[in-house]
Amino acid sequence: MAFMNCLKMTRRTYGSAVRTESLPSAVMCGGEKPAGVLTSQGEVWFPSSKGPVRVSIGPPLPPKPAPVVIDQVIADGLQIPASPTVFLGPDNAKLEIHYGVVLLRSQERIRFRYMLENFDKNWSEAAPSRVAFYTNVPPGRYHFRVVAFQMSNPELVASSSLEIVQAPHFYRTSWFLACVVVLLAACVWGSYQLRVRQIRVRFRAVLSERNRLAREMHDTLIQGCASVSALLEAHSSMEQSNSGYHTDLLDCARTQLRSTLEEAREAVWGLRSISDTSTDIGEMLKKIAEQFIREFGVTVDCSISGEPFALSQSAVHETVMIAREGLYNAIRHAQPSRIELRVNFEPDRCTLKIVDDGSGFDVRVLTQAPERHYGLLGMRERVERVRGRFILDSTIGKGTEITVEIPRRAVASAASEITI
Repeated sequence: MAFMNCLKMTRRTYGSAVRTESLPSAVMCGGEKPAGVLTSQGEVWFPSSKGPVRVSIGPPLPPKPAPVVIDQVIADGLQIPASPTVFLGPDNAKLEIHYGVVLLRSQERIRFRYMLENFDKNWSEAAPSRVAFYTNVPPGRYHFRVVAFQMSNPELVASSSLEIVQAPHFYRTSWFLACVVVLLAACVWGSYQLRVRQIRVRFRAVLSERNRLAREMHDTLIQGCASVSALLEAHSSMEQSNSGYHTDLLDCARTQLRSTLEEAREAVWGLRSISDTSTDIGEMLKKIAEQFIREFGVTVDCSISGEPFALSQSAVHETVMIAREGLYNAIRHAQPSRIELRVNFEPDRCTLKIVDDGSGFDVRVLTQAPERHYGLLGMRERVERVRGRFILDSTIGKGTEITVEIPRRAVASAASEITI
């Protein structure tokens, strides 16, 4: 009794008023028995079902906040292991984040706030369920933060965080958008190039028609007028007593003028029907030779050799025009006494040769000023239209030789070209 009195035991009875959460049942003894003993050394002894429990009393510890933990993450009903970074699929619609604190006593006065950075504008006060719900989170990278504090000490805060990466659908990814931009740029560029190509094609068509008209006018109207002029000069130079020759020359001039006008009209309006109908090129060349003999008094020998094959009307037309221009240039510039007009048919080509014994010229002059020799330029363009080859050989004092080779395989393709 003396020992107990010296300890100055005070008997007190405590009721159990503590609500436990996730704690084992209390093993301390209470009720009718003494709740404990305080010794002079400052120790407290408590009786328990497993023996006396000693509690040493030391200096008070500074208060520490209870640690906050994120228990689990659930996306569309599927639990995702909680890790520092959580990756969500592009089809995720609902997100649940469960959190709590580690505290071995009552948590009734613990309060929570949370925020999903880059999504929430303000902090959200947590519900008692301690679950954060989110729906339809846009693709991106987010930082989830949750803080806990006691109502008695709101400045003492504990927090926890979690990185959340919401993957986008493929059509919202940067590489897909880049591909779309590149595709749109390619479409715009392709449309621009197509438009430029169309304009160029139209321009080439207009330029081709312009060149065609220039060639036709040069080879028909100009040459026809030159022939009429030569006939009229011959008429004026003859004596008045030769009335019969006067009449013949005037008739020839009249016929040539009508023919020239008709050819010019056809050239302007493009009335020639380009088809696969074959034409006798030998007969046409012979008529041209006779015309030049009659009008200019120059000997023109026309010969056809080889086994003739069918030529399209367009190929015949271009060949005849080349022959006419070659004869006219020879008579006008070379003053020849004899011109040979030869056509040779080979199995794979048709070759036209115009050879004169005139004065000839230096071929190098053509490269210095090709625009001044429109007749030769027109002949080259006509050869190109039938996909042939043009060869010019001339020597001063020895005459000129013009060779035109038309491949047989090019006849069909040339026939399909319609003069506009």
